[in-house]
Amino acid sequence: IAPIDTITPTPKVSSSGTALVYLADGSTQFIDHVAGMQMVFPPGWLVVRVGEEEYYAAWGKPETQRPVFVDIFANIQNLDPKVFRVNALDIRSDYIINNDVTQVNMVFSQDDARTLKEVKADETDNHPQLKKYKLLSSKFFDAPQGMQALSMETQWQTSNGASQTGMGYRKRVIFKVSTGIIAVDLNILLEKKDLTALDFDQIINSITFFAP
Repeated sequence: IAPIDTITPTPKVSSSGTALVYLADGSTQFIDHVAGMQMVFPPGWLVVRVGEEEYYAAWGKPETQRPVFVDIFANIQNLDPKVFRVNALDIRSDYIINNDVTQVNMVFSQDDARTLKEVKADETDNHPQLKKYKLLSSKFFDAPQGMQALSMETQWQTSNGASQTGMGYRKRVIFKVSTGIIAVDLNILLEKKDLTALDFDQIINSITFFAP
């Protein structure tokens, strides 16, 4: 009997031009046909896009039955899918500390003609007006496929109820591509940043670019 080739179904592309592929090892591949990039989120991350099937399904998952997810999903629902392309949540229970869920998201500024140096200046001069905001680091580095990228780390004071305060942390990796500016953000409590550093590095290293 002749072997039958395994047929890989073509991923459904959303009206915003993105697709998800669920891989055999439990990871999730995100493909952006407008921006011209793709990346892979490791197992244990819940990957959703605004207004898509997986977003609505996420409300009923056993892992998301905590009040904190209601706020997260409500915030995602109000985002513009043309800009906020994908959101990934670390839903592993051991990684949800002080009711804080680590998030990685991709923001796309289509037809943004700025250089990375101009982006760095704008990010530095026009930062969010957050309490005790501080720029921790800013550096250019060589990204996959010979592209240059910009990495910026910031922190600020957060409040999680009347009696709990802590420090928020964001690592933003920015790419200049032919279609505009892509930013991939890690948002986490400062005290947890080392906990997810390997996962975030893995996500960034998985990024590849293609002609949209």
